[in-house]
Amino acid sequence: MDWMPADPTFLPNDWRIFGYKEEGAQDARAIRKLQKDETPVVDVLSTEESWERWFSNAIGISPLDKEREGVHLLLCSRAPEVFEGDPSPPSYLPFTLPIWELLVPSWHVHRGITRVISRRVACFSATKYLNCSEQLEFSYLARMSAGLPDDLALSTTYIPATKSQFCIVYGCNKSQMQKIQRRISLAGDGLHHPLTTVGIFAEIERERLVNAVDDLVDQFSLRAEVLDMKYWNTDIPVDNRKTRENLAICLRSRELADQIRSTKRQISKFISHIDRFNEWMTGINSEGANNTSDVKETMKLREIGERIKGRLQDILHEYDDKIDECKMMSESLSLIMQTQWNQIAQKDSTTNTKIARVNNMIAIETKTESIQMNFKSMEADNLV
Repeated sequence: MDWMPADPTFLPNDWRIFGYKEEGAQDARAIRKLQKDETPVVDVLSTEESWERWFSNAIGISPLDKEREGVHLLLCSRAPEVFEGDPSPPSYLPFTLPIWELLVPSWHVHRGITRVISRRVACFSATKYLNCSEQLEFSYLARMSAGLPDDLALSTTYIPATKSQFCIVYGCNKSQMQKIQRRISLAGDGLHHPLTTVGIFAEIERERLVNAVDDLVDQFSLRAEVLDMKYWNTDIPVDNRKTRENLAICLRSRELADQIRSTKRQISKFISHIDRFNEWMTGINSEGANNTSDVKETMKLREIGERIKGRLQDILHEYDDKIDECKMMSESLSLIMQTQWNQIAQKDSTTNTKIARVNNMIAIETKTESIQMNFKSMEADNLV
Protein backbone atom coordinates (compact mmCIF):
# COMPACT_ATOMS: atom_id res chain seq x y z
CA MET A 1 0.00 0.00 0.00
CA ASP A 2 1.16 3.53 -0.78
CA TRP A 3 0.58 4.95 2.69
CA MET A 4 2.61 7.14 5.02
CA PRO A 5 5.80 5.27 6.05
CA ALA A 6 5.67 4.03 9.63
CA ASP A 7 9.38 4.66 10.19
CA PRO A 8 10.01 8.45 10.32
CA THR A 9 13.78 8.07 9.79
CA PHE A 10 15.19 9.26 6.47
CA LEU A 11 16.59 6.59 4.14
CA PRO A 12 19.60 7.20 1.84
CA ASN A 13 17.40 7.84 -1.21
CA ASP A 14 15.26 10.37 0.67
CA TRP A 15 18.05 12.93 0.76
CA ARG A 16 18.11 12.98 -3.05
CA ILE A 17 14.55 14.29 -3.25
CA PHE A 18 15.79 17.70 -2.21
CA GLY A 19 17.96 20.21 -4.00
CA TYR A 20 20.67 22.01 -2.03
CA LYS A 21 22.63 25.20 -2.29
CA GLU A 22 26.14 24.18 -3.24
CA GLU A 23 27.90 26.61 -0.95
CA GLY A 24 27.07 29.25 1.57
CA ALA A 25 23.52 29.80 2.77
CA GLN A 26 20.48 31.89 2.00
CA ASP A 27 17.95 33.76 4.04
CA ALA A 28 15.90 31.74 6.51
CA ARG A 29 14.11 32.69 9.71
CA ALA A 30 13.97 30.67 12.89
CA ILE A 31 11.09 31.60 15.20
CA ARG A 32 11.00 30.29 18.76
CA LYS A 33 8.08 30.84 21.15
CA LEU A 34 8.56 28.95 24.40
CA GLN A 35 5.91 28.61 27.08
CA LYS A 36 7.92 30.90 29.35
CA ASP A 37 8.37 33.58 26.67
CA GLU A 38 5.93 36.45 26.22
CA THR A 39 6.98 37.20 22.63
CA PRO A 40 8.55 35.06 19.89
CA VAL A 41 12.30 35.16 19.33
CA VAL A 42 13.33 35.52 15.68
CA ASP A 43 16.75 34.64 14.28
CA VAL A 44 17.67 35.58 10.71
CA LEU A 45 19.96 32.95 9.19
CA SER A 46 21.76 34.24 6.12
CA THR A 47 25.37 33.05 6.47
CA GLU A 48 27.17 29.85 7.37
CA GLU A 49 28.30 31.49 10.62
CA SER A 50 24.75 32.41 11.60
CA TRP A 51 23.62 28.83 10.96
CA GLU A 52 26.45 27.43 13.07
CA ARG A 53 25.71 29.85 15.89
CA TRP A 54 22.00 29.02 15.73
CA PHE A 55 22.67 25.28 15.81
CA SER A 56 24.84 25.59 18.89
CA ASN A 57 22.39 27.85 20.75
CA ALA A 58 18.96 26.66 19.65
CA ILE A 59 19.49 22.97 18.93
CA GLY A 60 22.20 22.18 21.40
CA ILE A 61 19.60 21.28 24.03
CA SER A 62 18.26 17.73 24.15
CA PRO A 63 15.01 17.41 22.14
CA LEU A 64 13.20 16.13 25.22
CA ASP A 65 14.48 18.88 27.52
CA LYS A 66 11.72 20.87 29.20
CA GLU A 67 13.52 24.03 28.16
CA ARG A 68 12.29 23.38 24.63
CA GLU A 69 8.63 23.32 25.62
CA GLY A 70 6.94 25.52 23.06
CA VAL A 71 6.95 26.19 19.33
CA HIS A 72 10.04 26.03 17.11
CA LEU A 73 9.42 27.23 13.56
CA LEU A 74 11.82 27.47 10.63
CA LEU A 75 10.89 29.43 7.49
CA CYS A 76 13.00 28.41 4.50
CA SER A 77 13.19 30.97 1.70
CA ARG A 78 12.64 29.85 -1.87
CA ALA A 79 15.90 28.94 -3.56
CA PRO A 80 17.05 30.86 -6.66
CA GLU A 81 15.61 29.89 -10.03
CA VAL A 82 17.07 26.73 -11.53
CA PHE A 83 16.23 28.01 -15.02
CA GLU A 84 15.43 31.59 -15.94
CA GLY A 85 11.72 32.24 -15.57
CA ASP A 86 11.14 28.89 -13.88
CA PRO A 87 10.87 29.23 -10.05
CA SER A 88 12.48 26.56 -7.94
CA PRO A 89 10.10 24.08 -6.27
CA PRO A 90 9.83 24.01 -2.46
CA SER A 91 12.03 20.89 -2.45
CA TYR A 92 15.02 23.07 -3.39
CA LEU A 93 16.45 24.17 -0.05
CA PRO A 94 18.35 27.42 0.46
CA PHE A 95 21.17 25.77 2.38
CA THR A 96 23.68 22.95 2.07
CA LEU A 97 23.18 19.23 2.57
CA PRO A 98 25.21 19.18 5.85
CA ILE A 99 22.82 21.74 7.34
CA TRP A 100 19.81 19.64 6.27
CA GLU A 101 21.40 16.51 7.75
CA LEU A 102 21.59 18.32 11.10
CA LEU A 103 18.08 19.76 10.84
CA VAL A 104 16.19 16.54 10.05
CA PRO A 105 16.88 14.69 13.33
CA SER A 106 16.91 17.84 15.48
CA TRP A 107 13.63 19.11 14.03
CA HIS A 108 12.03 15.63 14.01
CA VAL A 109 11.26 15.82 10.29
CA HIS A 110 9.19 12.82 9.20
CA ARG A 111 10.45 11.15 6.03
CA GLY A 112 6.93 11.33 4.61
CA ILE A 113 7.78 14.91 3.60
CA THR A 114 9.84 13.48 0.72
CA ARG A 115 6.69 12.14 -0.92
CA VAL A 116 4.49 15.11 -0.09
CA ILE A 117 6.93 17.79 -1.23
CA SER A 118 7.81 16.04 -4.50
CA ARG A 119 4.17 15.94 -5.59
CA ARG A 120 2.62 18.96 -7.29
CA VAL A 121 -0.88 18.66 -5.84
CA ALA A 122 -2.60 19.90 -2.69
CA CYS A 123 -2.05 17.44 0.14
CA PHE A 124 -2.56 17.02 3.89
CA SER A 125 -1.62 13.98 5.95
CA ALA A 126 -1.31 13.14 9.64
CA THR A 127 0.24 10.24 11.51
CA LYS A 128 1.38 9.30 15.02
CA TYR A 129 4.26 7.05 15.99
CA LEU A 130 6.88 6.35 18.64
CA ASN A 131 10.30 7.93 18.15
CA CYS A 132 13.63 6.35 18.98
CA SER A 133 13.20 7.45 22.62
CA GLU A 134 9.81 5.70 22.81
CA GLN A 135 8.09 9.07 22.96
CA LEU A 136 4.81 9.55 21.12
CA GLU A 137 4.98 12.02 18.23
CA PHE A 138 2.34 13.49 15.92
CA SER A 139 3.47 14.40 12.42
CA TYR A 140 1.59 16.67 10.01
CA LEU A 141 2.53 17.23 6.38
CA ALA A 142 0.93 19.60 3.89
CA ARG A 143 1.53 21.00 0.44
CA MET A 144 -0.03 23.60 -1.83
CA SER A 145 -0.80 22.93 -5.47
CA ALA A 146 1.93 23.91 -7.90
CA GLY A 147 -0.73 25.12 -10.34
CA LEU A 148 -0.25 28.64 -8.98
CA PRO A 149 2.97 30.55 -8.16
CA ASP A 150 4.41 30.69 -4.64
CA ASP A 151 3.37 27.17 -3.59
CA LEU A 152 4.58 26.04 -0.16
CA ALA A 153 5.09 22.81 1.73
CA LEU A 154 5.03 22.18 5.48
CA SER A 155 6.18 19.56 7.95
CA THR A 156 5.46 19.81 11.67
CA THR A 157 5.96 17.39 14.56
CA TYR A 158 4.36 17.59 18.00
CA ILE A 159 5.71 15.78 21.08
CA PRO A 160 3.01 15.61 23.79
CA ALA A 161 5.46 14.57 26.51
CA THR A 162 7.29 17.90 26.31
CA LYS A 163 4.51 19.98 24.73
CA SER A 164 6.96 21.00 22.04
CA GLN A 165 6.42 21.25 18.31
CA PHE A 166 8.89 21.62 15.45
CA CYS A 167 7.68 23.09 12.17
CA ILE A 168 9.38 23.83 8.83
CA VAL A 169 7.77 25.77 5.98
CA TYR A 170 9.47 25.23 2.62
CA GLY A 171 9.66 27.66 -0.32
CA CYS A 172 8.66 30.96 1.34
CA ASN A 173 9.04 34.29 -0.37
CA LYS A 174 9.61 37.44 1.68
CA SER A 175 5.93 38.36 1.77
CA GLN A 176 4.92 34.92 2.98
CA MET A 177 7.59 35.00 5.67
CA GLN A 178 6.24 38.29 6.96
CA LYS A 179 2.66 37.03 6.95
CA ILE A 180 3.54 33.84 8.82
CA GLN A 181 5.64 35.74 11.34
CA ARG A 182 2.82 38.23 11.93
CA ARG A 183 0.27 35.45 12.45
CA ILE A 184 2.62 33.70 14.86
CA SER A 185 2.89 36.92 16.89
CA LEU A 186 -0.91 37.32 17.00
CA ALA A 187 -1.71 33.67 17.79
CA GLY A 188 -1.30 34.08 21.56
CA ASP A 189 -1.92 30.89 23.56
CA GLY A 190 -3.45 29.29 20.49
CA LEU A 191 0.05 28.96 19.04
CA HIS A 192 0.75 26.05 21.38
CA HIS A 193 -1.90 23.89 19.73
CA PRO A 194 -0.02 21.59 17.31
CA LEU A 195 -2.49 22.29 14.49
CA THR A 196 -2.27 26.07 14.68
CA THR A 197 0.75 26.15 12.37
CA VAL A 198 -1.16 23.99 9.88
CA GLY A 199 -4.06 26.42 10.20
CA ILE A 200 -1.73 29.33 9.39
CA PHE A 201 -0.58 27.34 6.36
CA ALA A 202 -4.24 27.04 5.29
CA GLU A 203 -4.67 30.80 5.72
CA ILE A 204 -1.71 31.50 3.42
CA GLU A 205 -3.17 29.11 0.84
CA ARG A 206 -6.54 30.84 1.14
CA GLU A 207 -4.97 34.21 0.34
CA ARG A 208 -3.18 32.72 -2.66
CA LEU A 209 -6.33 31.17 -4.15
CA VAL A 210 -8.68 34.04 -3.34
CA ASN A 211 -6.29 36.61 -4.82
CA ALA A 212 -5.96 34.52 -7.99
CA VAL A 213 -9.75 34.42 -8.40
CA ASP A 214 -10.13 38.13 -7.61
CA ASP A 215 -7.48 39.03 -10.20
CA LEU A 216 -9.32 36.95 -12.79
CA VAL A 217 -12.66 38.56 -11.87
CA ASP A 218 -11.04 41.97 -12.40
CA GLN A 219 -9.95 40.91 -15.88
CA PHE A 220 -13.45 39.67 -16.58
CA SER A 221 -15.01 42.91 -15.30
CA LEU A 222 -12.74 45.00 -17.49
CA ARG A 223 -14.08 43.03 -20.43
CA ALA A 224 -17.71 43.67 -19.48
CA GLU A 225 -18.40 44.83 -23.04
CA VAL A 226 -18.44 41.16 -24.10
CA LEU A 227 -21.91 40.98 -22.56
CA ASP A 228 -23.12 43.98 -24.55
CA MET A 229 -25.95 43.36 -27.03
CA LYS A 230 -23.73 44.41 -29.92
CA TYR A 231 -22.08 41.00 -29.71
CA TRP A 232 -25.38 39.51 -30.81
CA ASN A 233 -25.34 41.57 -34.00
CA THR A 234 -24.13 39.39 -36.87
CA ASP A 235 -23.23 42.47 -38.93
CA ILE A 236 -20.36 43.33 -36.58
CA PRO A 237 -17.15 41.43 -37.41
CA VAL A 238 -15.70 39.10 -34.78
CA ASP A 239 -12.45 40.22 -33.10
CA ASN A 240 -10.19 37.15 -33.07
CA ARG A 241 -7.85 38.64 -30.49
CA LYS A 242 -10.66 39.27 -28.02
CA THR A 243 -12.02 35.81 -28.66
CA ARG A 244 -8.66 34.28 -27.71
CA GLU A 245 -8.52 36.43 -24.57
CA ASN A 246 -12.03 35.35 -23.59
CA LEU A 247 -11.08 31.72 -24.12
CA ALA A 248 -7.98 32.14 -21.91
CA ILE A 249 -10.08 33.60 -19.06
CA CYS A 250 -12.65 30.83 -19.46
CA LEU A 251 -10.05 28.07 -19.24
CA ARG A 252 -8.26 29.77 -16.34
CA SER A 253 -11.49 30.05 -14.35
CA ARG A 254 -12.07 26.32 -14.76
CA GLU A 255 -8.52 25.53 -13.63
CA LEU A 256 -8.91 27.72 -10.54
CA ALA A 257 -12.22 26.07 -9.67
CA ASP A 258 -10.56 22.65 -9.87
CA GLN A 259 -7.69 23.78 -7.63
CA ILE A 260 -10.09 25.20 -5.05
CA ARG A 261 -12.10 21.97 -5.00
CA SER A 262 -8.90 19.99 -4.45
CA THR A 263 -7.88 22.29 -1.59
CA LYS A 264 -11.36 21.98 -0.06
CA ARG A 265 -10.99 18.20 0.09
CA GLN A 266 -7.70 18.54 1.98
CA ILE A 267 -9.18 21.06 4.43
CA SER A 268 -12.05 18.66 5.07
CA LYS A 269 -9.47 16.02 6.00
CA PHE A 270 -7.81 18.58 8.26
CA ILE A 271 -11.09 19.40 10.01
CA SER A 272 -11.90 15.74 10.62
CA HIS A 273 -8.43 15.20 12.07
CA ILE A 274 -8.97 17.90 14.70
CA ASP A 275 -11.65 15.72 16.32
CA ARG A 276 -9.39 12.69 16.10
CA PHE A 277 -6.55 14.63 17.72
CA ASN A 278 -8.84 15.59 20.60
CA GLU A 279 -9.69 11.91 21.08
CA TRP A 280 -6.02 10.96 21.06
CA MET A 281 -5.10 13.63 23.61
CA THR A 282 -8.03 12.64 25.83
CA GLY A 283 -6.79 9.04 25.73
CA ILE A 284 -3.22 10.08 26.49
CA ASN A 285 -4.24 12.16 29.50
CA SER A 286 -6.83 9.68 30.77
CA GLU A 287 -4.11 7.82 32.66
CA GLY A 288 -3.37 11.00 34.57
CA ALA A 289 -6.99 11.98 35.06
CA ASN A 290 -6.24 12.99 38.62
CA ASN A 291 -3.70 15.50 37.36
CA THR A 292 -5.58 18.78 37.20
CA SER A 293 -3.01 20.42 34.90
CA ASP A 294 -3.38 17.63 32.30
CA VAL A 295 -7.16 17.94 32.35
CA LYS A 296 -6.96 21.70 31.92
CA GLU A 297 -4.43 21.28 29.12
CA THR A 298 -6.74 18.87 27.30
CA MET A 299 -9.70 21.21 27.66
CA LYS A 300 -7.60 24.13 26.41
CA LEU A 301 -6.46 22.18 23.36
CA ARG A 302 -10.04 21.15 22.62
CA GLU A 303 -11.19 24.77 22.86
CA ILE A 304 -8.46 25.97 20.50
CA GLY A 305 -9.24 23.08 18.16
CA GLU A 306 -12.87 24.18 17.96
CA ARG A 307 -11.74 27.70 17.10
CA ILE A 308 -9.53 26.33 14.32
CA LYS A 309 -12.45 24.25 13.01
CA GLY A 310 -14.70 27.29 12.98
CA ARG A 311 -12.21 29.31 10.99
CA LEU A 312 -11.65 26.46 8.53
CA GLN A 313 -15.41 26.19 8.00
CA ASP A 314 -15.46 29.89 7.13
CA ILE A 315 -12.68 29.29 4.59
CA LEU A 316 -14.64 26.42 3.04
CA HIS A 317 -17.70 28.66 2.63
CA GLU A 318 -15.55 31.37 1.05
CA TYR A 319 -14.13 28.78 -1.33
CA ASP A 320 -17.69 27.89 -2.37
CA ASP A 321 -18.28 31.55 -3.24
CA LYS A 322 -15.09 31.66 -5.30
CA ILE A 323 -16.06 28.48 -7.15
CA ASP A 324 -19.39 30.14 -7.99
CA GLU A 325 -17.53 33.17 -9.34
CA CYS A 326 -15.33 30.94 -11.49
CA LYS A 327 -18.42 29.13 -12.74
CA MET A 328 -20.12 32.44 -13.58
CA MET A 329 -17.13 33.62 -15.63
CA SER A 330 -16.78 30.30 -17.40
CA GLU A 331 -20.46 30.03 -18.31
CA SER A 332 -20.77 33.68 -19.40
CA LEU A 333 -17.71 33.59 -21.61
CA SER A 334 -18.63 30.18 -22.99
CA LEU A 335 -22.01 31.58 -24.02
CA ILE A 336 -20.42 34.60 -25.68
CA MET A 337 -17.83 32.52 -27.53
CA GLN A 338 -20.50 30.06 -28.65
CA THR A 339 -22.52 32.98 -29.93
CA GLN A 340 -19.49 34.31 -31.80
CA TRP A 341 -18.78 30.90 -33.31
CA ASN A 342 -22.45 30.64 -34.34
CA GLN A 343 -22.11 34.04 -35.98
CA ILE A 344 -19.10 32.80 -37.92
CA ALA A 345 -20.99 29.68 -38.95
CA GLN A 346 -24.01 31.76 -39.92
CA LYS A 347 -21.87 34.11 -41.98
CA ASP A 348 -20.18 31.16 -43.63
CA SER A 349 -23.56 29.66 -44.43
CA THR A 350 -24.80 32.97 -45.86
CA THR A 351 -21.66 33.34 -47.95
CA ASN A 352 -21.92 29.79 -49.22
CA THR A 353 -25.58 30.42 -50.15
CA LYS A 354 -24.61 33.54 -52.07
CA ILE A 355 -21.84 31.66 -53.86
CA ALA A 356 -24.26 28.87 -54.76
CA ARG A 357 -26.73 31.40 -56.17
CA VAL A 358 -24.02 33.09 -58.22
CA ASN A 359 -22.82 29.72 -59.50
CA ASN A 360 -26.41 28.83 -60.40
CA MET A 361 -26.83 32.10 -62.30
CA ILE A 362 -23.54 31.54 -64.09
CA ALA A 363 -24.65 28.05 -65.04
CA ILE A 364 -27.99 29.35 -66.39
CA GLU A 365 -26.27 32.09 -68.36
CA THR A 366 -23.73 29.61 -69.70
CA LYS A 367 -26.51 27.28 -70.75
CA THR A 368 -28.39 30.16 -72.43
CA GLU A 369 -25.26 31.25 -74.27
CA SER A 370 -24.67 27.68 -75.39
CA ILE A 371 -28.20 27.39 -76.76
CA GLN A 372 -27.83 30.70 -78.57
CA MET A 373 -24.53 29.63 -80.08
CA ASN A 374 -26.05 26.38 -81.28
CA PHE A 375 -29.03 28.25 -82.82
CA LYS A 376 -26.75 30.66 -84.67
CA SER A 377 -24.66 27.76 -85.94
CA MET A 378 -27.75 26.05 -87.32
CA GLU A 379 -28.88 29.25 -89.10
CA ALA A 380 -25.45 29.61 -90.70
CA ASP A 381 -25.60 26.02 -92.02
CA ASN A 382 -29.04 26.64 -93.54
CA LEU A 383 -27.84 29.73 -95.38
CA VAL A 384 -25.00 27.77 -96.92
